[in-house]
Amino acid sequence: MDRTPSETHDDGPLPPATAAVAVALLTLVVLGGALLLGLADAPALAVLGGWIVLVGLLLTAAVVLMGRGQRRPGRRSPELVAIAAAVASVGVPLIGWGVLLLDGGWRTATGVLLIAVGVGVVLVVTAAIALPDHLARPGRRIVVDPFWPVAPPRPGTGPDAYPVAVDGDVPDDPLARIRHACLALGLHEGSEFSVEGFPTALSSEHVDLRRSGRWYEVVYSDMGRDRVIARLATPQDAHDVFLTEVADLATGRRHELLRSIPRIRVPRGEDDESDDERVERFLRESRDRWRREEDHDVELLPDGWADMRALSTAVVAYLGVGTRAWPGTDREAALAELAGAGLPSAALRAVEELVAQACTPPVDWAAVPDHSRWVRDLMRVRHGGLTGEALDALAWNATFQWR
Repeated sequence: MDRTPSETHDDGPLPPATAAVAVALLTLVVLGGALLLGLADAPALAVLGGWIVLVGLLLTAAVVLMGRGQRRPGRRSPELVAIAAAVASVGVPLIGWGVLLLDGGWRTATGVLLIAVGVGVVLVVTAAIALPDHLARPGRRIVVDPFWPVAPPRPGTGPDAYPVAVDGDVPDDPLARIRHACLALGLHEGSEFSVEGFPTALSSEHVDLRRSGRWYEVVYSDMGRDRVIARLATPQDAHDVFLTEVADLATGRRHELLRSIPRIRVPRGEDDESDDERVERFLRESRDRWRREEDHDVELLPDGWADMRALSTAVVAYLGVGTRAWPGTDREAALAELAGAGLPSAALRAVEELVAQACTPPVDWAAVPDHSRWVRDLMRVRHGGLTGEALDALAWNATFQWR
């Protein structure tokens, strides 16, 4: 029986690497702590031994939970256990040193204060661990697990299992819903995102949302090299964090990850406008803007021209691609040759317009890592009827002009 994305299932025993780390950590820490507790002739060493045992047990539990990837109702999430270990490593020594100072005078007051702070820290950690999973903030339960092996997708979790949403149809499936939201945000021109292998632009760089076992992974891919940005537990968490990643990239706040993404202007909300109304207005304006820009081909084509193939040939001839003179071709001579071949003046203006568009993209040139690829993708999205040869010519010429 196929599992749905929201169904929880068991992945079996711990991976060997995780089990080895857990056993080694548990053995060394417990034996070391027991040795200190048994041979200590000073209260300070006894407190230190107890602290090592407690922190070691908590860290071992965190490693085991991370390795199993367990997150079920009533079962604590591994990041909370890791936080508990870190905080307890502060609270327990405070209590211990407070006890050592209880010998009268000003030290008594200091000791009582340390004990109170230590007890408060331990109580806060205990309360955090006891909180139900559903009270955790959505989209913030991110687990970074160096021991978790990246396995291939399970049967029934690949692209075919998540149909692509069409405009106006908001599906229930979380992965398809994310793709629908990305398309609605206008992430087309220069955008490099995909969900389960469905890219919104031809590019080697994109952000994927993939399912690996019971986890949903946000993965950054570049030239076939994948890097997990976040690993999340539930479809809703994955939906929230994926859209956060996309929004950060699209608005230019994450240039260190993808520098070739153009900025997308998010309209400011009015004082009496709710968040839902602001988002809806943003989506509506984005759809209208992209629909207007999709009509570039119709505006460029001269009267009587049915498609862009003839114009593509003119672009290649104008730029002199394939000749030794390129890219130092004499533009005036190229125009005269095209005009002598019977190319109408409207087509010549269209060629010059295409070249100008390719040389003036809506981003900072210095922030674009691969100018040729970026311009090719940009012109492909703006003018889908251009041939591959024309796209290459425009991209190479724009790169040469910038350099």
